[in-house]
Parts: sequence; structure tokens; C-alpha cells
Amino acid sequence: MKNIMWLLEKNFIIDPSLPDSKPHSLPREEKLKDMVALLDANGITNFVTQGTCLGLVREKQLIEFDHDIDIAFYATDVEKLKALVPEMRKLGFFIEEVTRSNLRLRIQNCKATMDLWILYTPNILYRLIGYKWWINNALFKTDYFNKNTIETVTAYETKFRTPALIETYLVEHYGATWRTPQKGHNAIYRGLLSQLLNKCFVDSPMPAKFSGVDHMNTWKPWVSWVLRAFFPSSKLTKLYKHPETK
Repeated sequence: MKNIMWLLEKNFIIDPSLPDSKPHSLPREEKLKDMVALLDANGITNFVTQGTCLGLVREKQLIEFDHDIDIAFYATDVEKLKALVPEMRKLGFFIEEVTRSNLRLRIQNCKATMDLWILYTPNILYRLIGYKWWINNALFKTDYFNKNTIETVTAYETKFRTPALIETYLVEHYGATWRTPQKGHNAIYRGLLSQLLNKCFVDSPMPAKFSGVDHMNTWKPWVSWVLRAFFPSSKLTKLYKHPETK
């Protein structure tokens, strides 16, 4: 996987002239449809993922307070996507950030931004222990992105492709309560060490792999007692909530 991890940085650059997103006259859903239509028309398999997928499956619309549109594509389609950059600009999509995980797009006249997430097949060592996909810094053992397994959700009179085993996917990201809207409950991936530490010291409404942003989490009672007794003024003590202030 290391050999291909830098595909996005090698093939894309930040647009030298980024337009203002204001006025916010264009609906987010129209830009989602525009991008999916462009990718489909050019043979680029794509999936709605993360918060976009959650909203379309649960509410049949984009989540009101989620202004990032999330779409994933295969690493094998990087060259095809690169060739589409001029067409993307014509449609009002401009690259404002490039990382090894995604392209962040600014959308002209729209309050939303868009993340195009790259899907890698892990190297043989990871595959030997069961991992099938790498996306957004997270490894997955479930085959959510099998090209031959097609699952869709219909919203805005349009069919969008979702990861396979969609309920399993949403539980892994958002927990068993994913059907209940909860503002600010973002699925933020944590590395393995962070997952272990969080499991030992923190209670979170989110799964360990995606244990959310800091304001969602609560110190375990015994950790809270130690921190407040011996380090009452430290930044660490204030990092998460304490049990009695849930």
C-alpha cells in the first residue's frame, strides 16, 4: 500500500484561483447529483459514504447540519478522475486541498464542500490478517466496496451507490443508534493506539474506531476522579466531559 499511498498528491494540485462559495444559491443535493452524474458518465465507480450515506439512507436527504458531501472512488480510477478536472471546474468544483486520503473541493455558490475519498486495496500483509479496504485512514475487514456487489439508495429522485451491507457499515461508523439523529456526533477515525486508550479511559457514544470529536466523549468515572483530584486545572482534565456533567 505504501507504494500507491501518494497517488493524489502526485496527480492533483490545488486550484490557483478558488472562487467564493457565496452566495449560497445552489442546493447541496444538486451538486451531489452533478458530481455523481459526471463520475458515472466517465466510468468511475463511486459510493456515497460517511455522513452523506447516513443521511441518504436514514432520512432520504442530506443531513441538515452536515455540510460536507462524501463520495469515494477506487484508486485505480485516479487517471480518469485527473482527466475530468477541467470538466469539474466547469461544473463549479475546485480543488482546495489535496491529502493522501482525499481531494477537498470548494463548490462555487454552494455552502457545502465535497470530499472525494480514495479507496485503496491494502498491501498483502494487511490482507493476510483480513483487511480488505483502506479509506479515510481507516482499514476495514468487511468487503463494503466490492465492485460486483451493488447496493443503492434512492433520494432526490436519483439512485446513489452505497457501500455493501449498508446497515453493518453504518453501525461500524456511528454505532447501533445510527437511526437516531444526533447533531455533532461526527464519525472521526482514531488510530489503533488512540482506540485502545479511548477504550480504557473514555466512554463514547460512538464505536471505538470512530469515537467522534472531543465534545462527545466522557471520562470514565475513575479517570474523572483522578484527574479532578490531582490535576484540576490541566488541559487534559478539561478535554472531555465528566460523568456528572453529561
